Amino acid sequence: MPLYGTNMDVQMALPLLCLLLLSELFKSASGDPFSHGSIVYSREQLLALSQARPPSWERPDIPAELRRRRRGCRAGLKRREKRRRYKPSVPSVIMGNVRSLPNKMEELTALTRLQWEYRESSLMMFMESWLNELTPDSLLTLDGFHLVRADRNARESGKRKGGGLAMYVNERWCNAGHISVKEQLCTKDVELLVVSLRPFYLPREYSHVIAITVYIPPSADAAAACELIHSVVSQLQTSHPQSLIIISGDFNHASLSATLPTFTQYVTCHTRDNKTLDLLYANIKDAYSSSPLPPLGHSDHNLVRLQPIYIPMVKKQPPTTRYVKKWSDEATEALQDCFETTDWDVLCGPHEEDIDSLTDTITDYINFCAENIVPTRKVRCFSNNKPWVSLELKALLKEKRRVFGSGDKEELRRVQKEIKKKIKVDKASYRTKMESYLQENNTREVWRDLRAISVDWCERNHLQLNASKTKEMIVDFSSRRTPQTAPVNIQGLDIDMVDTYKYLGVHLNNKMDWTHNTEILYKKDQSGLHLLRRLRSFGVCRTLLRTFYDSVVASAIFYAVVCWGAGSTERDRKRLNRLVRRAGSVLDCSLDSIEEVGERRMLAKLTSIMDNPSHPLHDTVGSLSSSFSSRLRHPPCKKERYRRSFIPSAIRLYNISITG
Repeated sequence: MPLYGTNMDVQMALPLLCLLLLSELFKSASGDPFSHGSIVYSREQLLALSQARPPSWERPDIPAELRRRRRGCRAGLKRREKRRRYKPSVPSVIMGNVRSLPNKMEELTALTRLQWEYRESSLMMFMESWLNELTPDSLLTLDGFHLVRADRNARESGKRKGGGLAMYVNERWCNAGHISVKEQLCTKDVELLVVSLRPFYLPREYSHVIAITVYIPPSADAAAACELIHSVVSQLQTSHPQSLIIISGDFNHASLSATLPTFTQYVTCHTRDNKTLDLLYANIKDAYSSSPLPPLGHSDHNLVRLQPIYIPMVKKQPPTTRYVKKWSDEATEALQDCFETTDWDVLCGPHEEDIDSLTDTITDYINFCAENIVPTRKVRCFSNNKPWVSLELKALLKEKRRVFGSGDKEELRRVQKEIKKKIKVDKASYRTKMESYLQENNTREVWRDLRAISVDWCERNHLQLNASKTKEMIVDFSSRRTPQTAPVNIQGLDIDMVDTYKYLGVHLNNKMDWTHNTEILYKKDQSGLHLLRRLRSFGVCRTLLRTFYDSVVASAIFYAVVCWGAGSTERDRKRLNRLVRRAGSVLDCSLDSIEEVGERRMLAKLTSIMDNPSHPLHDTVGSLSSSFSSRLRHPPCKKERYRRSFIPSAIRLYNISITG
């Protein structure tokens, strides 16, 4: 009981102490004159203190080296970057396998609102959306994005669940009215969606963007899927040779590196565990840098962000400056008057019969008069200028800008019609010029006679070998590992040992299997095929297109086909035949395959050897002739490599041609 009373007294004393402390503090804060240690100011004193600050013109001068430098926004660079964040040089992409999109829409909506990587992305390309005809578009809407979807077709793919493709296009980057679906494919090996886009901004070297979303199931045939993608891309390149093509998707165990060697793959990070299954290809180099993003929901694939690093051609290559003389009727008359008033006897008299000195003097005098009389104009040539654009068209474009500023709609329509007509005229004139170039530059047979050159032959004929350009290649078909041999020494110099060598335009390797030669031919003819597409886009007639194909593309593909045609593998022949079919689609006609051209040329070559007694192989082929028929005896072949070489293959064709 006494302990309980003590606690009650303490509890009643604490509020009284708090009230006393608050009253003391209130007195000191209110400026009580009787309180000790407080400073009291009147209203007039406070106003005087606020006015005691000296004006700006009376402030002390601070030296420039001590003055704090104001940091701005670097001449508006940050502001320009912020303003152009929806106008990148090439589209920024976020891609990945989401494994069911409807149950992740809330998270994707939050990401597009709160994170700038998603909000400012030009394209979001998703695989395995798991959408069907029962999923409405209203469930998949995103603010500021336009949806393009390609659901899995159960009848064509043979599967009822899974699959599906979805592409979100940022409406700040491309207007929804400029989005069109080019093609949709759904097979058991590949699902494909092709979308054509014309954004608000794109470098002048590209006409528009073609975005392709691909999904290859794990159980698909990789070769068949790549072949189908190759045929679609080939048709797109033929129809749109100046377009920027982006191929994004989940490729699983497939790869387009061999099928589309001119495309570059940009995903360098892991997308599922420690594997890179989601890839992005583009037909330009140095365009993207990749970085991983967290997966969407419970998907087992990480998202990948492709940030553009492409530098447009106009910024990569500075403009060149040229000086062009502006010839006019007035300039021609002034130059003619100058020549008429010239005393040619005084100019030519001192040289007498020295024709070279006289020619130099007259040429220098004519150039001097032209430089001083004919006006010169400075012209800047940009690297991304179209070759068919003329000065008149540029003037019309400037006129259109001026009329647009004036607000005269009728005049604007008139100028636009003139520009349209002028573009057609300029393209037609450029096409005519290209056709004349093709007609004048007819191809000729370059290689005629080949001779074997040896060191002894060179010494006897006073020729010197260039040891720095000489290479050594060891061809060894044995299965056991041979020891390293010493390099060949010619004239005191060791010859470099190589695995591949180019001899008379044919690429040889130390295995003699022609794979390296096929790879070089495939890459080389890609550029020729691109030029063929460009010529077709200019409207060049089919006759000249066929001439260009025979002289540029076919001459490279079928060069030395007699040597490697029969010995190449089926895979190599399929790759080259793919190029031939692509060229046939450009020419709108069927072309001979590698096998047809090879067999025809091998038979012609064997016939010429049999008719030419001076040929080194004439006696070899003659010794195989049959004594009781016109057929040739097949030489004994212990190895498949020799059986597929020229002599045995040509003899088999020759015997078939006789009996058939």
